[in-house]
Amino acid sequence: MKKVIISFITLTMIIAGSVVVVKYVIEDAQTVSRVSEHQQASERQQIIHEVGELAALAPPSFTEERLIHLTMAYLALIKQPIDEDYHLTEVTSMEELYELFAEVATPNVSEPHLTYYFSETETGIYLRPTELPPWFDGGQPYDMLRVSDQKVIVRQMIEDIDLYGPYTIELHFGYDKRWKITDAQIVYHNN
Repeated sequence: MKKVIISFITLTMIIAGSVVVVKYVIEDAQTVSRVSEHQQASERQQIIHEVGELAALAPPSFTEERLIHLTMAYLALIKQPIDEDYHLTEVTSMEELYELFAEVATPNVSEPHLTYYFSETETGIYLRPTELPPWFDGGQPYDMLRVSDQKVIVRQMIEDIDLYGPYTIELHFGYDKRWKITDAQIVYHNN
């Protein structure tokens, strides 16, 4: 009987030891699984962060909508709200006007228009009452050449303008933190 009791105690200890070992292995596997899940989540976050950084470095694509938006915004800046004396009602200084134009075009594009269309006096900024400059027409056909992911050239032949006659406009767009008009050239076609 002593042997049976010793065998029973030994068997109980073996079973208890096995249970402890199995429990330890299962807990360890769960810990590894949690660490692995956390590591995978961390790696996913890192990949998302890196993709975001790459996207921030790459300029947004230059689309027809962007072309129309920039060219229309530029003309809208020339067509500032005025009173009956051609006094600008929403802009109070040439500095402010230059800052507005800088949002859509570089100074070499806007400077000639700013000096021609606007003048500053002690009483404010005034618009010269005259026609708008020859410009891009979103309703007419045009060619778009993607020079790089940061430079686009748009050419358009305008044939039906009575005021200026036929002309070709070539607009360059560049990306430096945002898309802007970086050059504007007009070639008149005298008949």
